[in-house]
Amino acid sequence: MGGHIGKDNEFTHMRYTAVTCDPDDFTREAGWSLRSQKYGRDIELLVAITYYNEDKVLVARTLHGVMLNLKEICKAHWSEFKKMAEKGAPETGTGAAWKKIAVVLVFDGIEPADKATMDLLATLGVYQDGVMKKEVDGKETQAHVFEYTTMLSVTPKLELISPQENDADNLVPVQMTFVLKQKVFLILAGHFLCRDLVLTHSRSIS
Repeated sequence: MGGHIGKDNEFTHMRYTAVTCDPDDFTREAGWSLRSQKYGRDIELLVAITYYNEDKVLVARTLHGVMLNLKEICKAHWSEFKKMAEKGAPETGTGAAWKKIAVVLVFDGIEPADKATMDLLATLGVYQDGVMKKEVDGKETQAHVFEYTTMLSVTPKLELISPQENDADNLVPVQMTFVLKQKVFLILAGHFLCRDLVLTHSRSIS
C-alpha cells in the first residue's frame, strides 16, 4: 500500500499519495482513494492536461485559461451545468457546481519536468517539494499524486490571482489532482493513468 501525507482540509492542506501499484490496480477495493471519493462527490466534468517539459509561461497560460472557463461554467447565469449542479442543492452563490468538476495534470516523468513549472504548481498549492517517496514498504513508487483545492491562479504574465473578500469576480474553487509519474512513459500512457487513477474513483462521470 502506498503512503499518504496531508490532512483532509482541502483548502489548507495538500494531500500526497505515493502510488506503488500499476494504474489498473489503483482501485477502491485495494484501499486506494482520492479526495473527491472521500467527500462523496460525483465528478461530472473532468479536465485532463498532459505535460512533458513545457515551460512555466505555457503551463500558466493553459491553467489560467482553464480556471477562467471553469469560473464561467460555475457562475454564469446562462450555464446549464451550473443550473443542473445546483438543482435541489442548499448552497448559494457558486453552489455545488465546482464540486462536480476536477482538473487532472499528468506529468510524464520527474526528470524532464521544468523546475520553474514545478515552482508554479507549488504556488498554486498542488505540489510540494521534499515530500515525495521513492518507495513504500519496499515497493517502488510508480507515480506521485498530489491533491489540493485551489482558488489561486497565475496569468501568462506570471501575475498571481488570489481571491478578494466579497468580490463576485473571484475564481471558483478547483479540485486539482497532480499526477507526477516517476519515470517517462509514452504520452498515451498518461491518458491511461488519468483514466485509471481518477475515473475509477469518481462516483459518476459523463
